[in-house]
Amino acid sequence: MKTPIKTLHLNPTTRIQAIETGRVAVRPSFKHKKGPGLISKLNIFLDKEFTEFMPVYVYVIEHSEGIIVIDTGENAHVKEPDYFEDAGWLGKTFNEKHIRFEIEKSDEIGPQLAQIGIHPDQVRWVVLTHLHLDHTDGLHYFPNTEILVSRIEMEKPASHTPYLYPEWFRPTQFEFDTETELPFGKVHYLTQAKDVALVHLPGHTWGQAGVLFQYEGRYFLFAGDTTYDLAQLQNRGLAGAHVSYRQAAGTVDKVLRFMAEEEVVYLASHDGEVGDRLVNPHISSMSS
Repeated sequence: MKTPIKTLHLNPTTRIQAIETGRVAVRPSFKHKKGPGLISKLNIFLDKEFTEFMPVYVYVIEHSEGIIVIDTGENAHVKEPDYFEDAGWLGKTFNEKHIRFEIEKSDEIGPQLAQIGIHPDQVRWVVLTHLHLDHTDGLHYFPNTEILVSRIEMEKPASHTPYLYPEWFRPTQFEFDTETELPFGKVHYLTQAKDVALVHLPGHTWGQAGVLFQYEGRYFLFAGDTTYDLAQLQNRGLAGAHVSYRQAAGTVDKVLRFMAEEEVVYLASHDGEVGDRLVNPHISSMSS
């Protein structure tokens, strides 16, 4: 059964939507780091079990300056037997043997946007937190939208699948270019109002970007794959899939420090509880 779209109405013209575009299961050592360094990577291949299926979220911010879509989710073609044919032996083996998807055509971001009355051409910006396929496989719905990816992510991608990108994919590359007092350091402001900022959250990939939306004293942090869920963040846990455990730990510390100082709703891409956290933002995300 399709998970209902979760919606937070902030005012008559501003709302945030959490849209589940299918579900993914990975090896336990992919989700939770097991062992040091390269041993942790080896353990992903040695695992025989899979985690529970986790949502693949796309977030939508309906903002006065334009609609913002954060990541584009998965598509149903991922279940086809030849989908990873061009990934090379290692990429094909890993994606076919160590990741499982549950998704139907109706789960894709295009049909789901239609449910809430949005045509992809109405979207002003698509922000890709990073270039993993479950964040980019819905790109084909947005040929007329400005796509934003951090320059670091474009120059040093990790485990991406560029042959799956649309031929027209030429994203706007942005820098984290403005000094702030936020724990994340420099940010890139997306909106003129400076209430939506793109922040550097390295560790899962080198150039992962989070989206930070400030509204009436509350922050919504769309954190990509910084952690798989809030519990992992609160426990300072790391995923085995990160490219840099040192940077990932530093990012976790920065997020926790920010959440200790401000009212923050933490919204990761694969957290099964974000729907309830989104529609009940008065509940502190640090104590939920």
